[in-house]
Amino acid sequence: MIAKKEIKLILIFYALSILAFLFFGNEIIRLDNQIFLQINQVNNPALDYFFIIVTMGGSTLFWLLLISVFWMGKQRKISILLLIVFLIDNMTVFGSKLLFNRSRPNEIFSGIKVLDDEIGQGFPSGHSERAFSGATILGSFYGNLKYFLYFLALLVAVSRIYVGAHFPLDTIYGSVNGILIGKLVRGLKIEDFLAKLGKFLPSRK
Repeated sequence: MIAKKEIKLILIFYALSILAFLFFGNEIIRLDNQIFLQINQVNNPALDYFFIIVTMGGSTLFWLLLISVFWMGKQRKISILLLIVFLIDNMTVFGSKLLFNRSRPNEIFSGIKVLDDEIGQGFPSGHSERAFSGATILGSFYGNLKYFLYFLALLVAVSRIYVGAHFPLDTIYGSVNGILIGKLVRGLKIEDFLAKLGKFLPSRK
């Protein structure tokens, strides 16, 4: 059963986002550009390598591998919930990119640092959304690691700005959306599905 509270939060988030852009769109974009340049123009080779590695934590390949690891480790519920948020994240990100059609930083600014040369529309950040939705799901199972998981997700979001792939607004929107989607999916009751699925899977030994 889908949690009504999470649906309301998602609708409120979308509504507030639209209102913010209607009334403060120019100011938001101006600030967004300034913050991007301040972060992206940091010149530190050690940070370059660090964030190149960190940014992989939001990639499609990373999350597919993680889903597979939990599945093979007999953590079926975690694996399925991660798969569900992964699919929803990709659909919402794809739809938002088509709707907003925002350019990436290297299409607007020249001479910026680009360590991850992405193509296509920039808003929102799929890496950030996947990282935060995944952290939300995993944090609900491993409560003692919840804040650490969110910290790692935050590093992924910052990395997207640092490597020149996204503006801060792209990552903020993706991060909040990821948390909300993660909370929504975590409220799903999939025990019956797992029980039926278990009949077709090899028994544990």
